[in-house]
Amino acid sequence: MARLEITSLKCYFFLFFLSVGSALGWVTCVSLTLPLLLLSYAVPISSIHQKYRFITRFIAQSLGRLIIFFITSVYGTTITTSGDTLSNIDATTLRKQPVLLLCNHRTKVDLLFLLCLFNHSKLLSYLTIQLQSKLSSLPFLGWMCQFFQYMFVDLNDTTKWETADRTNILESMACQTGDAPTYLLFCEGTSLSPTTLQAANLYSATHNLMPRKYVLHPQTNSTELVLEQLRTAHPETLMVYDLTIAYKDHEQGVPTSAKSFTSGTMPNNVHVDVEKILLSNIPTTDDVDDQSFNTWLANRWDLKEKVLALHYEANEEKEQPFYNKQRVVSKRCFPKLNVLVNFILIVLFGIVYISRVRFFIWTVFLGIQLIINRCCGGVHLLERCIRSRRKKFL
Repeated sequence: MARLEITSLKCYFFLFFLSVGSALGWVTCVSLTLPLLLLSYAVPISSIHQKYRFITRFIAQSLGRLIIFFITSVYGTTITTSGDTLSNIDATTLRKQPVLLLCNHRTKVDLLFLLCLFNHSKLLSYLTIQLQSKLSSLPFLGWMCQFFQYMFVDLNDTTKWETADRTNILESMACQTGDAPTYLLFCEGTSLSPTTLQAANLYSATHNLMPRKYVLHPQTNSTELVLEQLRTAHPETLMVYDLTIAYKDHEQGVPTSAKSFTSGTMPNNVHVDVEKILLSNIPTTDDVDDQSFNTWLANRWDLKEKVLALHYEANEEKEQPFYNKQRVVSKRCFPKLNVLVNFILIVLFGIVYISRVRFFIWTVFLGIQLIINRCCGGVHLLERCIRSRRKKFL
C-alpha cells in the first residue's frame, strides 16, 4: 500500500484536533466509564450499565461533531440529501426505534460525510458502525471505538466468518439491547478502488452479472445476520433505510480518496439519497439454501450501479438523478451552539488533563488498556464477557 503524504495545512489541523480529541475521549473512557463497566459486573444493576452507555454515547457524539465541523467549515464540503427523511422516530408512537442503514462504500472516508447526515437526523449518539477489525487496535481512536461497542469484523476474509465475525456481530448486538441503536453497514465490505473493482468485474464475468464501475458486489452474510436479528427482536418497529452516497468531486475525473483528504481537496458536494424500505418487502431466509435475500440485495446494488452511472456520466448537472430533489443538510457556516459546546469541552478537558494529570497517571491508563487488549482482546470483548457472566448470575 502506498504511503500517503500530507501536503495540506487543513489536514494537519484536522488530524491534530482529531488526535487530541481521540486521546482525551479515550482517557475519559478509561478513567470514568471503565470503572462503571467493572462495577456493573460486581453490582448487577442495569442502571449502572445504562450510565456507562450514556457517557460513551456522549463522547462518540462529541467527537462526531468535531469531525463535522472540519468537514463542512474547514474543508468546505456541502452535504445534501434526497428521497425519504432519515429518522428513528416512529410517526405513530413518536418513540425512538432501532434503525438499520445499508450503504455503498465509494471511498475510505465515506463515514466522515455520513456523520453530517446522521447528526442532522439526530442519530449520531445511537450509531453503531461495522468496521474492519484491525481498526480496533489503532491507538486512542480505535481504543475509544472499543468502548462504543462497534462491530469489528474481517468481511474480506471469508474463513473468519464462522470462527469469529459471526460471533462478534451477535455479541456486539446483544450489548445494545434496549438502546434503540442505529446500525450502519457498508455492505460491500471494502471501499471502491481499482483493485477491488477489478476483482468485482472478474466475479461479474464468471457469474454472468452486471459489470461494475461505481459499486462492488454486496456481501450478504453480515447484512442478513444483522437484519434477521433485528427483525426477530423488533418485528413491528424496525426501520430499514437504503443509503446511496454520491460525490461531486473537486476535479472532474479524479475521484475523492484518502489521498484527496491529505491534500486538502475534499469534494465540493456529497449527496446521500435515502430510501425507506418496508420490512415486509425484505425477504426472509427460512431455509439454508434459500437465496431470496441474496437476490434481493444484489438487485438493490444493481439499481445503485445504474443510478450512480446516471449521476457521474450526465452531460449536464440538470440531467443528474438527484438534481431536483436535493435538500441541504450541512454546509460551511458558523458552528452551531452544540458544536461550540463540544469543542469548548474538548479544550477544557485538554487543559485539565495536560496540566493536572501527571505522566504517571497517563502511563497507568495506557497500561490498563494494553492489559485489556492483551488479555481480553479489547474493552468491547471485556464488556461482552461481563454481560455474559452477569446473565448467568441473574
